[in-house]
Amino acid sequence: MRTGRVARAGAAQAVSTAPPSLDCIRQWMERQFKPAQVSVLESTPQRVCYRVEQGFPSPTLYVPKDVLAAHPAAAIIAALDHHHVAARLRSNPVAHLICVTSHEGIGVVRCDR
Repeated sequence: MRTGRVARAGAAQAVSTAPPSLDCIRQWMERQFKPAQVSVLESTPQRVCYRVEQGFPSPTLYVPKDVLAAHPAAAIIAALDHHHVAARLRSNPVAHLICVTSHEGIGVVRCDR
């Protein structure tokens, strides 16, 4: 019985160590694509994948971990709004977009995976 408590405590700790920006961006994506769910996957060690679960094809947004580390979630979400990411993904369900950082701030470009 004690082992179960430790396992649950460990699981809670693992969830709480995820950067809050991951969940904020997922929530933004879910608001944009309601009622679809959005899954958050680590597609590579360098980036996180946000996939809209609406069947095939699924629009996808990649956010590099260096962008997540360098910018607060609010700034990333503001850039997603500014670059009309939701509309771009809705208009092309096979689209894959990626956030990039430039001297002008956060941009969003087409990703060839």
